[in-house]
Amino acid sequence: MAVIERKQHSGLSITGHWLFIVASGVISFLSKDSLLFFAGMVLLYAFLYFFFNKSVPPVLLFSAFLIWLFFQGQLIDGLAKGKDIIHLDYLSSSRPLVITLGMISSFFFFLGIYCVVRRMPQLNYEQIKSFFFRIDLSRLFRVYLIIYFGIFLVEKLIWLVPGLSQPLFILAQFKWSLFFLLFTAVFVQKKMKGVLLLLILLDIALGFFSFFSHFKEPIYFSFLAYWVFFFRQSFPIKLLAFGVVISMYYLGTYWTAVKEDYRAFLNKGSGAQSIRVSREEAYSKLIELVSGVKQNDLDKGADKLLTRLSWIGALDAVYNYVPKKRPYEDGSLWLEGLVRPFQPRLFFPEKKILADSKELNEYSGLGVDEKNTSISLSLIAGSYVDFGIWGMHVPIFLFGLFCGWVYRKVLRWGIYPMIGFALTMPMIYLFKIAEQSINRTVSSIILYFLVVWFIQKFFLKPFLNFVLVK
Repeated sequence: MAVIERKQHSGLSITGHWLFIVASGVISFLSKDSLLFFAGMVLLYAFLYFFFNKSVPPVLLFSAFLIWLFFQGQLIDGLAKGKDIIHLDYLSSSRPLVITLGMISSFFFFLGIYCVVRRMPQLNYEQIKSFFFRIDLSRLFRVYLIIYFGIFLVEKLIWLVPGLSQPLFILAQFKWSLFFLLFTAVFVQKKMKGVLLLLILLDIALGFFSFFSHFKEPIYFSFLAYWVFFFRQSFPIKLLAFGVVISMYYLGTYWTAVKEDYRAFLNKGSGAQSIRVSREEAYSKLIELVSGVKQNDLDKGADKLLTRLSWIGALDAVYNYVPKKRPYEDGSLWLEGLVRPFQPRLFFPEKKILADSKELNEYSGLGVDEKNTSISLSLIAGSYVDFGIWGMHVPIFLFGLFCGWVYRKVLRWGIYPMIGFALTMPMIYLFKIAEQSINRTVSSIILYFLVVWFIQKFFLKPFLNFVLVK
């Protein structure tokens, strides 16, 4: 299959560019924080320019959008409530500056990625169809079901061996690579759509039997896989796709409204992140809680959901604590983050156990209880702790270059472009620079790289020989 590497560019039309600019200006004018809101829209425009492509699964665009929403979310909330960001929920005069720092850091991180991936494989739709018509759907379904239910049965065992738990967890996320291939093959070949829908609904249902809202994951990856088909559908089908997005928002709102009571039921009030009831009891309680939700609960759930997606309180607290009460670390957090992945616990048993909330408390003065809650310092905040307002963006940009190199390397390891894109699916978990610490983010990227190397070295060719029709 002939593949041309072209410069990555925005797929927005000229009309789309102007509509975006005009709409951004109008909405920003209505905000109490007009300049900051408009700066956020400029950042979104930059991400669209970097990564919007109709023929490429939008892993990078989706990851960039989640980071954008993290810092733009409270501005959107302020716009809806007619308040400025300083007086939203709690007083904080430093909040606008903190959001600005977050936006600048996000831009430099994804600019680093773009500098490496601006030339990437470009396929037309006929090439995509040609490849997926070569896939034996029945064989791919068998592989997916074996992997899916195998992970479902042993997922709790992953954490029994501390030295191997993180690599095994990363390896388990490649089930979404198989899901992407399965979803795309089904839509190309137009067969077994009913079976695929049942699998997705089953995955959503099982996702409610957890503390961490895993129900959203099959929806996320369905979106990533459906992307290349969306732009070739009729208007009613496109409208239906937007309806699914809106339904997901309401699903998230309902979940947010009931999750505290639901989690308390799951752990029997112990506060631990463990499930101590049967699956039948859990689902019965969930139905009871959802059926009792009132409009006021939904309004509060919507506020909590947006706050959860864009909680900058940790970064704000760090900014007001360092260097006033705690000096800059001059690079020690980044140094530890870069060294730690090369010290496997099997050979370095004395290696410090990560305690996200403890690290956050150390640099923010917050009193987060690590026992029942884990809130990370975040890579952005950690970089600020190391180098301050001006220097923090340099290591973030360099790390973006590295992440772009990993992304590009994985694409080439896939042998076929669509296999390469499938292998990038787990990366949407890895770019949470506003939520995960330097230690966790750097370690996850390096482990992901090693796991992909392992997969392509020992499993990829046998897998392709099995599922591809020669």
